[in-house]
Amino acid sequence: MVRKKTIDPETYTPTRQGLEILQTICDYGGMTRLQLSILLNYTLTYNKERRLVVEPYCRELIQDLSEAGYLDTVKRPFVNTQGKNAFFHKLTSKGKKAVADKRGCRVSQLRCSPVDSNLEHFVLVNDFRVILLRSISDTLPGAELHATFDGRTLSQMHSKDKMTIEMPALPPRWREKHYEHNVSIIPDFYFHLVDPNHRPNHSRRFVEMDRGTETIKSSRDYDDWAKKIVKYQHYWKEGSDGKSLFGELYGYHAVAVLSVTMSEKRMHNLKEATERVGGNHRFWFTTYDRLTPTNFFTEPIWVVASKPGWYSYFDNPLEKKE
Repeated sequence: MVRKKTIDPETYTPTRQGLEILQTICDYGGMTRLQLSILLNYTLTYNKERRLVVEPYCRELIQDLSEAGYLDTVKRPFVNTQGKNAFFHKLTSKGKKAVADKRGCRVSQLRCSPVDSNLEHFVLVNDFRVILLRSISDTLPGAELHATFDGRTLSQMHSKDKMTIEMPALPPRWREKHYEHNVSIIPDFYFHLVDPNHRPNHSRRFVEMDRGTETIKSSRDYDDWAKKIVKYQHYWKEGSDGKSLFGELYGYHAVAVLSVTMSEKRMHNLKEATERVGGNHRFWFTTYDRLTPTNFFTEPIWVVASKPGWYSYFDNPLEKKE
């Protein structure tokens, strides 16, 4: 569709909805049009293939802001299903000035979130965050997020918790068990959900966004999936005094890990790799295409390590009949 509307950068002033978009991008560092459309409660819009697409009015607002010089459009290395490059948006200096004026501060005081150097991973984590927030808003009346921590914050929090882990024998890389020292676990995201209408009322989850870059086979070059699982298990394992590193930092003991990956085959492979090192019902898995604002909490889109079948978010896999 050809755009007939033209924007004069000299005279254009962002609308209330436009300023909301600018402030949201400042808070997240950078966002795609679809992320903005989902997070800012525009009508969920689907194409013929039942994939979420940007709501038309939100799309027009973003284009207005871009043409008026408030937004930079950054090309991503990712190519979509139509073979076209994907994009995301950051604030220009003009956009930052508009947000600073709205908030009554200087541009230097904005503290907009930075964009991670691993751009695609950064985008996927923001995908999860906006879907989580929209899901709570649309499907969990009365629920709220008590806390969220992004990867940068978690790195600062967890880097002090150094561990010695025991890796089991995993041929051919590790033919016998061994110990690794001075290691830590840095999740991609964490949230603490409080929902008075479900039991338990509090659910705390670490999040792992997997793009298929972490091997499930042997590799001497970087932490593989199995080692990450062992780290998690050690992080929340209680000692003889009843304490754990997780409990000491967060004040609670109950936590699980949600992993989101690219395909169903990859999902089942990660589940199997998790089980191979003793991972249990605390490790949950789904795929990107299953994770939507309408089914995050309500549909059985999750598989659970050491358990058969599919689960909804509030299911207890220890109680579900096998």
